[in-house]
Amino acid sequence: MKRSKAILTLLIVGVLCFIFLLGFKYEDFYLTKIYWLNAKKVKVTDFGATPDDKFFDDEAFFEAIQAVKKHGKGIIYLPKGVYLLSKPLFLPSNCYLIGEDVDKTVIARAEDFNEYLVINDNIDVPGFNGNKNIIVENLTLDDRREIVRHWGGGVGFAHAENVAVRNCRILNPYWHGIEFNAVNNGLIQGCEIFNAKNAAIQIDASTAEYEGLQGYAFHGLLDEKTPSKNIKIVGNSIKGCLYSGINFAHREVKEPYSNIIIEKNYIEGNSAYAAIHNEASVKNTVITGNTVISNVGIIIGKTIEDIEITKNQIYTRKGAGLIFKNPVKGLYFKDNIIVEPET
Repeated sequence: MKRSKAILTLLIVGVLCFIFLLGFKYEDFYLTKIYWLNAKKVKVTDFGATPDDKFFDDEAFFEAIQAVKKHGKGIIYLPKGVYLLSKPLFLPSNCYLIGEDVDKTVIARAEDFNEYLVINDNIDVPGFNGNKNIIVENLTLDDRREIVRHWGGGVGFAHAENVAVRNCRILNPYWHGIEFNAVNNGLIQGCEIFNAKNAAIQIDASTAEYEGLQGYAFHGLLDEKTPSKNIKIVGNSIKGCLYSGINFAHREVKEPYSNIIIEKNYIEGNSAYAAIHNEASVKNTVITGNTVISNVGIIIGKTIEDIEITKNQIYTRKGAGLIFKNPVKGLYFKDNIIVEPET
């Protein structure tokens, strides 16, 4: 037995060395199957969740999450069906929430709580010291915008690092579909977001702007001014949002948002503002290979340093395809197709 464990350990170490030699980043290790080999695997149905009925499944999710926390690392599997929530799911560090299939596994809001359906459980800390290594994958999240409340949405992570939302469908978010607030090393990939009341994807920073407003506890440590950085938004489809498709919020922060990649996204039909809207100070940004069909294409509204805008296809219905409201330092602009309405 000891020999087998030693061989397995050497094999894992060898594989890791090979991966890192190929340029794999350590902070992305949580995205690999190897990272989750020693995770506790649980089914939410084993804790009493019954999909497709009319009863809340909060307690079953709570028990499954507690099992993961006790072990220190875990995978929570959701078989197909619709699960009803009357309160948010608070995910701990080292937690992988995964559905059977994005077309078959649904988490739906059933009450008017002012919070995202899925958030991390430690947000009242400075910097990125809350939670880390969390994945949400293969789920449909139905926020049911017809349930009137102050705000809400699909997935929100705050004061966290190494977090990912992959291959999820988010329907009718009352505010944002996905929000990263003071997040380091975040990934949003292969998601579909429909009919957001505000920006479909919001990249934000912890500030005191919402202090005293009911329902904004998600924003974590108020007035701490930590910007998000190292964010990848890749291969998503956004349709029908009322504000921006992807928005970087204007906040007074310690330093600019940095190292942002917006790549190969499809954004159609936002009615109020630009498909990609930067309200914040940002440096080291790549916007490439996106397709935009919108009233306005891309707005760069604040201070920008070192930005690459390449190979985008932008078709606008009313306004300009690209607007710079302030000077840009270090712009690389090439191979974009911009079609604007005739004046």
